[in-house]
Amino acid sequence: MTHLPPETPEAAAAREALYRDWMTEHDISRVLGVSLTQVTQMRRAKELLSVWVHERREYRFPPFQLHDGRPNRKMPELLNLLADVSGSGWGWIEWFVSCRTLLQGARPSDLIEKGRFDEVLAAAYEEASRHPDANW
Repeated sequence: MTHLPPETPEAAAAREALYRDWMTEHDISRVLGVSLTQVTQMRRAKELLSVWVHERREYRFPPFQLHDGRPNRKMPELLNLLADVSGSGWGWIEWFVSCRTLLQGARPSDLIEKGRFDEVLAAAYEEASRHPDANW
């Protein structure tokens, strides 16, 4: 596992601003109408995008991944394309909330919320097929 540098107060505040309104395991369980055990299984199977929030000792689930109250069925395919070097989900979140050149500068999370998941998936496939140094 890659060890990240010590977190600055600014970085902690920015991260907290991101996850503040995201769903907890209990929230997502209630929204999906499934048990906490099923939420854990879905998280581990990459059917749900989650991040580990160390200071709160809980997982949080960004709402952009839900469409009509259900997880996007293509989320496992997308998450399997993307690297999460942190092991906590934050590497994925960075990809979803960063502007992507292949999406004309749009953020994948914004496009997913607009129902444009296939465009995001195509961009992820394109990025995954490139040599790691191609983006430098």
